[in-house]
Amino acid sequence: ILFEHHEHLDFTVMQSRNIAPAFASWFAEQGVLSADPNTGLGRVATTLQMVNIPDLHREVAYHERSPLRVATTELGNARSFAAIPMMAGDRLLGAFTVYRTRVHPFSDHALELAQLFAEQATIAIESARRHLQHSGTPDPAQTDVAKPDKVGNAQPPLVAILPFRPIDAHDVEL
Repeated sequence: ILFEHHEHLDFTVMQSRNIAPAFASWFAEQGVLSADPNTGLGRVATTLQMVNIPDLHREVAYHERSPLRVATTELGNARSFAAIPMMAGDRLLGAFTVYRTRVHPFSDHALELAQLFAEQATIAIESARRHLQHSGTPDPAQTDVAKPDKVGNAQPPLVAILPFRPIDAHDVEL
C-alpha cells in the first residue's frame, strides 16, 4: 500500500495492490486517516525510519485496538509488516508498506528492495509534481475532485505505479 502523508499522523491511500476487498473498502471509507503513534505508519511519521514488525498480533497497537491496526490485521489478514518512509529531503511524502498474511518477518534483503522501490516512487512522484507545477496544471493530490482540462476531459489523479514484489526462499517454494 502506498500512503500519502499529509501532516502529523495523517495519511491517505494513494494506491494499493493485492489487498483484501474488505480492507480496501475500509480505506475508501476512511478518506484521511489518523495513524496511532504505535502503528507502523505512526512510527514512520514520528521517527522517519523504516519499521519492520515480525508479528502484528504481538504489538501494543493491536492489544489497545488501534483502528488502523485492527483493520490491518483483521480485514487485511496481515501478520508480518514493514513500512518504509518516502522522503523528499527531510520531508515525509508518504510511506510504502508491505505485509504478509503469515508470521514471516521481512529479511534485510527484502527491506533493501522495498527501500529502493520507495526511493524510486518518491522520485517519480516528485518529478510528476514538478512537471505539473511547470505546466501550470494543478496537482490532483491538492484538489478534492479531478478538474477538466481545456477540452473537457477530467484529469486523472497523480499516481506513480511501479511493479514490485519482493520474494524470498519461502515464497519461491510456494
